[in-house]
Amino acid sequence: MNYFKKSFIVFFLVIFSCFEYSETLILYPNLSGRVQIEYKVPISKQTGKSLIYFLPVIKSEYEKIYDIKLSNFMVQDTEALSENFIYKQVNLEYEFRYIMDLEKRLYGLENIVRNKNEFHLYRTFPTAANYNSQDQIFSWVYNFIYEKFANRSLKFKILVPTHFSIVSNLGNLPAPGVLNFHFPLERTLDSKNPTTWYVTITLNPIP
Repeated sequence: MNYFKKSFIVFFLVIFSCFEYSETLILYPNLSGRVQIEYKVPISKQTGKSLIYFLPVIKSEYEKIYDIKLSNFMVQDTEALSENFIYKQVNLEYEFRYIMDLEKRLYGLENIVRNKNEFHLYRTFPTAANYNSQDQIFSWVYNFIYEKFANRSLKFKILVPTHFSIVSNLGNLPAPGVLNFHFPLERTLDSKNPTTWYVTITLNPIP
């Protein structure tokens, strides 16, 4: 494996073993809604910025990356997940006027398709599993980071009106109008292909 590519993947694994992410999407009957996100990320001691580009700790940077206007953005110091980094916790919130406006404005949400009274949301999570297992040093690092990933996941929740239908290829439905999905980080190592999470929301009439 190319040295620079190997170094990048090692850096990717180290950083991604040290963050937390929780997201709640609330959809109202008129198809507007609210997004609430909480994440904990490692910070560069030199710049004070997040080491995970798509999860910044500066409000203006988040708004620029996702092309949105935040109604709430709070940053605070927090307990470190790793002794190698300092950490910040971000809590943010914003409203959207129409569900289609969320396309490319949430992590991994690449596409939203409407088909009559159905909305199909497609999210993709990348993989780092394509590596040379014959490289002993890299394999050791890879296995070490895998252990760090073991108990970590990205947490997602979708709340829709109870008379709407919601189905998904991943996650569980603990109650009408509620979908929970925890994406285990080790899956980015186990799978050779990106993981696709798709959700279908059907707009049923009020009973």
